[in-house]
Amino acid sequence: MKAGAYKGTLALAAVILLPVYLFTLQTGIEKRRVLEAASKDAGRISTVALSGWAYAQRHDGLWPELHPTISFAYAPDTRPQSFALAGSAEGPVDDALRGYVLGNLNKDRVMRLEPALTEEAFFYLGYAVDSEAQGIALIDALKQTP
Repeated sequence: MKAGAYKGTLALAAVILLPVYLFTLQTGIEKRRVLEAASKDAGRISTVALSGWAYAQRHDGLWPELHPTISFAYAPDTRPQSFALAGSAEGPVDDALRGYVLGNLNKDRVMRLEPALTEEAFFYLGYAVDSEAQGIALIDALKQTP
């Protein structure tokens, strides 16, 4: 094969393979973003579950009550306080309305805390069943609740 034809074939291969490589790289980056977002959401779900459990630990094993008029909400004044790490704190730490964690966390000395639970971001199902029949009865009752 002549040297010129070899260089032309190599250039053509580079032109074809470079976009494929960049597309694959971009796809991997996008999947990582999706997984990080899913991981954050899973952490919040765990926080919701653990906050109810923590409430029960402080109240003789009783979980928070259901709201008397709002379906799937905590009763007034029983919503557990829960916080999640919200990232590195930048600037002076003097905001009295925010929570902070001090220490060596992910190479940061100070990390902000944000409330993990908001009324709009979760629901609370304060029921337990121990059989399929009870589960079906619960589902039927919940379907009839406005």
